[in-house]
Parts: sequence; structure tokens; C-alpha cells
Amino acid sequence: MVRDLGAYLDLGPSVNSCIFVNPGSKIEDISQKVKAFSGKEQDDLVGLHLGSNNIVKDDLHTCIKKHEVLMEQVSQHFPCATVVLSGLTPRLDSSNAAVVNNKVENFNAYLRHISNKSQGKVLFVDNFQQFSISHLESDGLHLKPDGSAWVAANLKRVIERAMYTKSPFPWQTEACRV
Repeated sequence: MVRDLGAYLDLGPSVNSCIFVNPGSKIEDISQKVKAFSGKEQDDLVGLHLGSNNIVKDDLHTCIKKHEVLMEQVSQHFPCATVVLSGLTPRLDSSNAAVVNNKVENFNAYLRHISNKSQGKVLFVDNFQQFSISHLESDGLHLKPDGSAWVAANLKRVIERAMYTKSPFPWQTEACRV
């Protein structure tokens, strides 16, 4: 959904991160790739912006269950990383956009809940509340370049605040701190 996000999201050399873009993927597609994404180096950060391709066809409970499976895999393969959950943006590509956006808001509330109970290990980035519809392409789904830049700036703001004000993170073990 967020094309060219990496072009707008430069965290600098002190953050070991990698951006994988998988257009058209669903939560379950990324779940199958988590192990391949994990590298040999200790990763500081795992960012996830996904779920938009599930939210139209799956019911909310199914989306949440699939996300729980993904989060378990992420914590297994990236035990020392801070996980950044990028909230979904509004969608206008459906005849029932109000229903879909209600599901988007509820899914984002679930992501926020994960973050709130994680003691700083998981961060939530709200991309819904302040989002401008002008950031959407005419298809009502994909972001224009300025929309991608806006989401990236939102992500970067949350990541930088966390990475540079809370070191080491309270949840990290001694093995993660070296």
C-alpha cells in the first residue's frame, strides 16, 4: 500500500533496519516471509505497515487473529527489535467505505492496544486521525507521493522519539543490549 516508503524513511546509520516492500501482500503472506526477512545481524527495528489488503475481505476478528500469528513470528525471529506498527490509513475504494473505515479504525485500536500493553517494545503510529484524503490517489486506496512522505514522516517521528530517548529499552535483556 505504501509505495516508495523507503525513499522517504532514512533513519541514519545508527539504526539497523531494512525496508521490505511487498505490494499486494496480505498479513498471512508476510507471516510466511518473516524468517527470510530476519538477518544475521541484530535488528534494532522491525516496521510493519500491513493489513489494508485484508481489511476489505476478512472480518475484523480474522484480521486480528492473522496479525497475532504474525506478531508471534516477529517476536521469535527478532527478539531484540522494537516493533513499529504503522496504523492503516483511510480507504475510499469501496462502495461501503464507511463500513471498511470503521473496520480500519477498530483494527488500528487493536494495534494501539498491543502497543499500550508492550512496555515500549511495540510502538503504534496513528496514520488515520490526522490523515488528509488529498493524500490518496484517485483509486481511493494507494497513496500519492506526498501521502507516502506523510506516512514516512509520521513513522520517523515515532521511531526517532523512541530510539533516541529510551536506550536501552526496559524490556531488552542483557543479550540484546550488547
